[in-house]
Amino acid sequence: MTDKTVADVISYKRDMEDKRFIQIYAGVGSGKNYFIERFFTGDEKYDIPKMTVLLITSRRAKVDEYQLTDEDAENLSKSIGKWGNMHKVLAEAMENGNPGEYEDHVRIISGIWGESRIYQTSAVCTNAFIEKYLQHQYNPQVPTSHLWNLFDMIVIDEVHSVIMDATYQSAPFYIHKLVNEILRRHKQADIDKESPRPQCKNIVLMTGSPEPIKRMSVPPNVSVKLDIVDQCRNVVPQNIRFIEMASVKKQIESQLNRGERILYFSNHTILPEEFCTDTSIDPSMVASSFSKPERRTTMNEEDLKKMEAVEQAIRETCLIPQDVRLLISTSRNKEGINIKDEDIQHIYVESHNRSDIIQMAGRVRCGAENLFVITDSIGFQSKSTAKEIDRRFSWDYMLAPNDNGKKTIDRVNQFLEQLCKECKLEDFYDNREANVTINSKGAEKVKAYVTYIHEKFPYIRYDYFRNVFSSYYLKLDGEEYQMDNEKLFQEAEDDHTKYQTMFQEWFPESLVHPFVSREDQQKQEALAYIENLIKTDSARIYTDDDVHVIIQDLNKIFDTTLSNINVLMKKFCDYKFKRAGKDPKKPRYKNLLLVPAE
Repeated sequence: MTDKTVADVISYKRDMEDKRFIQIYAGVGSGKNYFIERFFTGDEKYDIPKMTVLLITSRRAKVDEYQLTDEDAENLSKSIGKWGNMHKVLAEAMENGNPGEYEDHVRIISGIWGESRIYQTSAVCTNAFIEKYLQHQYNPQVPTSHLWNLFDMIVIDEVHSVIMDATYQSAPFYIHKLVNEILRRHKQADIDKESPRPQCKNIVLMTGSPEPIKRMSVPPNVSVKLDIVDQCRNVVPQNIRFIEMASVKKQIESQLNRGERILYFSNHTILPEEFCTDTSIDPSMVASSFSKPERRTTMNEEDLKKMEAVEQAIRETCLIPQDVRLLISTSRNKEGINIKDEDIQHIYVESHNRSDIIQMAGRVRCGAENLFVITDSIGFQSKSTAKEIDRRFSWDYMLAPNDNGKKTIDRVNQFLEQLCKECKLEDFYDNREANVTINSKGAEKVKAYVTYIHEKFPYIRYDYFRNVFSSYYLKLDGEEYQMDNEKLFQEAEDDHTKYQTMFQEWFPESLVHPFVSREDQQKQEALAYIENLIKTDSARIYTDDDVHVIIQDLNKIFDTTLSNINVLMKKFCDYKFKRAGKDPKKPRYKNLLLVPAE
């Protein structure tokens, strides 16, 4: 495995400078974000120029991290909003103000109303912020609201999330529209020399999990794909192992008793007390991390403080506090964070999604000893036929012509056009340069209609650049990708050898162990128990009390309540207990021998 980083392999001037659209494929832990950070201040070592960068990430944790590490953003904006730190960064400077230490960040934006001066530095925000920004702040007539003129480079971090997050939120739709709008304006400037060219020179898409975006089309001639996965560091676990849910808690309990530390990625929010139920695990050594505010209100004060302390420690030091032996996290921490603890041996994942598993496996930067994939975990996607039919029907209904030959999306836009006329906003419909937005006075009905359509049709979203509705095909792509992954797991349920084949392809540098079912694990554990008895003393004489203890131990292994020792033994080995003597009246009869079964 190489130790090279993205900055060691990619040259900006050679590989990126003359390209508007750049895709960087590099493994987890390869230094993609470090490479982009070099542009914030410039870096002579790597021959990287100083540029104003907007980094868009799918995770709030990454925004928090940059708020602490990006000195410019910290000085310029002391607090962050719900979706990012851009709301103050993008504020227009006072016309007569002195930029002072921000003189290098002054930018002049020209428009039909003349020139506007803003001070601008590199910034970071979430995908969700871009959606809110376009909803509430973008205005085609206000140059200072045009992101393509505020930044030299716009970077979409972990771009696979544009597909994956589309299954449950709208933000990826607007990320996609923003990228297309910037490229469209560049193309228009190529054709019409009078059209202003965006100041954003480069759009960069980065991911360590390119599978979900393989179908994403790229503009010819002005784009480049830099696939350097094999040339850079890629954090993977040493071993891939498979486990069934029924065995998870017991195994984790044993690992914690040995003093080992564990990172557990759950599909659903789990509080420490919930996880520790029916175990001997001390809840004080367990912490949770998740995003849902409503679940946070149900936590006791101690657990809430511990969670906040853990999340702060990860942001500031990239370390989990030592008193936390088991961290249970949702997808909140699946990407965009670094965990540099060197003593986290095991990672458990409930996800059955390739990109999620790859991201989760790489969070521990030194490389975990074991990645345990829980094969029968319950995910977000229903496996039922009804669920799939409902999804397909919703999509087909949107695109299929009705009795009048109109598609549903066409009829939705037709009504929007009529509504604009009724509201005397004729120039607003399907007009990129409209002088009003849905937030303008007189557009209240249009805004209400947009909300109505979003609630009624999951595959239709409003395009704030064009002022029309468009199909949200990224949502369909994300759902199909998820179902394809779930299908692989379903097939492996029927043929366990497929688990090993599948994960060896996903993790070629890891040792992928064969799947062992819970039943087989129980048999192996019970057999080891009996073999240890034989190894200790093959000629040992057992009393009824001794055998009673063995029955209890084997019942614990098999989760049974059987009372006959030989019925238990028959489940897993060719040994049995028999009376040492044949005559019940003699003392020897009370003793038993462990012998091969006949």
